[in-house]
Amino acid sequence: DLGHAQPFALWVQGNSDALGGSHLRRVALVGSRVATAYGEHATTTLADGLAQRGYTVVADGGYGIAAAAHRATLAASGCTVAVLACGTDRPFPPGNATLFQHITDAGGALVSELPPGTGPTRQRFTARARLIAALCATTVVVEASTRSTALRIAEHALSMGRTVAGVPGPITSATSTGVHRLIQDGETRLVATVEDITELIPTG
Repeated sequence: DLGHAQPFALWVQGNSDALGGSHLRRVALVGSRVATAYGEHATTTLADGLAQRGYTVVADGGYGIAAAAHRATLAASGCTVAVLACGTDRPFPPGNATLFQHITDAGGALVSELPPGTGPTRQRFTARARLIAALCATTVVVEASTRSTALRIAEHALSMGRTVAGVPGPITSATSTGVHRLIQDGETRLVATVEDITELIPTG
């Protein structure tokens, strides 16, 4: 689905089966690295519900929304995948090193299109967005400002005809302005519960 933008290869650390099967069983939970308590609570609730229903939760391994998604999935004994903007042997950010270890120990995986030894750069963070979108049938933006990288993931997903959903936030919160804009544009579905998300996922 990525066409000329498809990666040359994917390097996987952990359980390669986490990327097996249909992309319909994978849901991306993405959003701000500077998440609010509201955003982390919403992410935890949604990730827990998805994990309990057997979906693999995909995120970018960063702080904020991504870390909350990974941790909640692990707490629910689910499978989670972190898509990195660096080699899988140099996981970034370093502060999440223990989290990355827990992901692989629990049967999840760290994934990258970059070979071992490669460090992160601004361009690689941007390029990673298309991979997260392509790996999942559904992308859910929990919190995002108007300049958030999470919006790039949503844009790639929409360009591939994938489902994109957004969690509404407080009208006073800068970390929800990007999500609200997505919903207002009409191509993104508003979701508030895990049932809202699963109803949007194609069955085949």
